[in-house]
This record gives sequence, structure tokens and C-alpha cells, in this order.
Amino acid sequence: QWRHMKAGMTLPHASRPLPTRTLVFPLSPADEPNMAFLRVAASYGGRVPLRLWSLAGFAGHVRVSQLVFGLFYGVMGVMTLYNLFLFVSLNDRSYLYYVLFVGQACLGWFILNGFAGQYLWPGAPSITLPVLLLLAGAGHLVGIRFTQLFLDTPRSVPRLHRALSVLMGLTALFLMLGLVVGRSISWSLITLISLPIVIVTLWSQGARMRQGYRPARYLFTASVALILGLTTFTLMTMGVLPAAVWTVYGGQIGWVVTSVLFSLGLADRIKLLREEKEYQQEQALAAGVRAERLAAADARKADELNAARELQHRLLPEMLPDLPFVEVAAWQRTATEVGGDYYDFLENPDSLLGVIGDATGHGASAGLVVACTKAAFLATA
Repeated sequence: QWRHMKAGMTLPHASRPLPTRTLVFPLSPADEPNMAFLRVAASYGGRVPLRLWSLAGFAGHVRVSQLVFGLFYGVMGVMTLYNLFLFVSLNDRSYLYYVLFVGQACLGWFILNGFAGQYLWPGAPSITLPVLLLLAGAGHLVGIRFTQLFLDTPRSVPRLHRALSVLMGLTALFLMLGLVVGRSISWSLITLISLPIVIVTLWSQGARMRQGYRPARYLFTASVALILGLTTFTLMTMGVLPAAVWTVYGGQIGWVVTSVLFSLGLADRIKLLREEKEYQQEQALAAGVRAERLAAADARKADELNAARELQHRLLPEMLPDLPFVEVAAWQRTATEVGGDYYDFLENPDSLLGVIGDATGHGASAGLVVACTKAAFLATA
């Protein structure tokens, strides 16, 4: 007697023979002859791994996978919450895009690992593929924006910044095409644009590393780890690599390493910004001290010049001669605080001697010449 069992990503979770996250089909006891026919239908090519388990072996496999997934989602959740707290505390948008980037990755793997269909929407499998498409496009958009903010591409690498912006616009366009021409074309276009996004992103990171930007090393290492992890997982699903721990969980391993390195890079970036701010504050403080010293020196110089100007005014006659046959008037304005202009009068009973002089130059030296001239004039009068 034949039994017909049917299950898949596009079918309700309740239709599965066993309530597991993956597709598991119970077979007759091993002491009886069994014949099974398997028909697989998929919208994309790939490997369909088949494995025959005993009850004890399958239970052990479930325990190991639950441990691995628990560690994966635990680490990703902790990193997400920690950086969300930093975003609220520091108000730095880089942390927000980090949270969105890691969050979409967690939800994407939650779907691929079968947990979303089991716990989030067990009765609505039709939304699985649209959500995956949306997450793929959102991952591109958020990843590009995170790179631009982290590396400060508008100022550091403006040409690569424009290239990343163009790729971000194309990704958004391809996502919107999914609403018009269908998900299959949109999915193909988003998959196709992934390669140029990876190339330009790595190029930007390398350019910032060559400029001596220290946090870019974390971003570059994290990107390489993510690419290697996803590549091994993809090659395993295509049948190129064998199903092993490092290939089956390669994607998760890559994302854990990436999330940790991204967080370390953000911390180093904040540290570098703090060091630059402290350096600028020290420079501003030193400039303020220099300005205060210059202001004090200028004040002393002004006092000295005022004293010299007062002395120069005292060298000039306080009263002008009062003669019945001639009216005497005098007026003086120096070009600077202290000048070299001098005039004086010497009255005799039958004559009036007037002296007018202009010492070469301006300032205190000219005033000193005037003082000496005054002394000599009075001595010889």
C-alpha cells in the first residue's frame, strides 16, 4: 500500500508528515522492504540532500542543530541589542544601519532554516518567497548605506561614493520591478547586481585602508569572512562542495564573524573620532592660551605706547606765545600712538624763535629722538 506525503516551502507547515523545521518523511520499519519515489519541484536549481536516519540518529542531529542555531541566533541577537543600545546612547546612524543589516540577516536565516514557516507564519507559506526577496534587496541597500557612513565615502572616496549610490538606486528599482513584472525577474536582477556591489564595496574599503583609515581594516576583514562563508554555503547547496559542518553552517559562521568584526570596527571608529575630537579640543585650548598671551602682550604694548604718547605731549609747549603783533596757533596729530613730530617756541624780549621738526619714522624710536631734540634745544637756548 502506497502512502503519498507532500511538503515544501510553499505549503502550510501543518501539511508536513512531521512538525519539524526541515522536510522529514517517516518510512516503514527497516525490517520490511521499502520503495520510495521522490519528486522535487523548485523554481531554482540546486542540490537536494537526502539522508536516511534512525530515530536515535535523527534525535542526535536535532540536538546538535538546535545547539548550533541557538549559538548563532544568540550571538546575533546580543550583537543587535548591544549596538541598538549604542545607537540610542551615541545617536550615530552607523549603529542603526548595523542593527538593520544584522537584523535582516537574522530574519533571512530564520526563514532559510525553516523556523519562520514553523513559528511565524505556519499557515501562510505564500509570503515566504516575497519576504526573502525583500530581505535580499534590503540587505543590499542597508549594507551600502552602512559602508558609506562607516567609511565617510562622500569626503574620502567621492567617486566610489557615487558608484555605491548608483548601485543602491538600481537595487531599489529592481525591488519595485518585483511588484510589476514578477518576483522571478526581480530576484534575478538583485542576484545579478550583487557582484558589482561586492566589488565596489571591497574597492572602497581597500581605498580607505590605503589612506590609513584604521577602522576600514575591520570592515574589509568582515566582508571577506562573509563572502567566504556564503560562498561555501552556496557551493554546498549546488552540490560542488560536500555537506559538512563548515559548509552546512558556513553562512552562519560567516555572519557571526562579520557581526563581531563590524561591531569592533564601529567601536574603533568611535574611538578614533573621540581621539580626533580630543586633539581638536587640545589644539583649541592651546590656541586660546596663545590668544590670551598675545592679548596680554598687546595690552602691555598699548599701555607702554599710551605712556610714551603722554610723555610726547608733555614735551610740547603747554601754552603758546601771546604776542600783540602776531597770533600763534599749533595743531598736531600723529600717524601712530607715538610719532616724531615736534614743535616748540622760545620767547625773548625782542624776538620769538619757533622750532618745527619731524623725526624719521614712527613709534617709540621717533619719540625718543624728539625727547633728545627737546633737551638739546633747551640746553642751547
